[in-house]
Amino acid sequence: MSRQPSVTKTLGVCTACGAYHAVRKLEDGSVYAIGSPQGCHCGASEFTIPDA
Repeated sequence: MSRQPSVTKTLGVCTACGAYHAVRKLEDGSVYAIGSPQGCHCGASEFTIPDA
């Protein structure tokens, strides 16, 4: 039986324009926009998680 990767849903910030998006953060550190497979409306696809 394979182990499912840990996924956290949180708020992310586009690294190009600063727009906020709902994102999924995987246990390997990668971050993906939820519901927007193309990424941000500005065309970028990299997101960071803001410090709390």
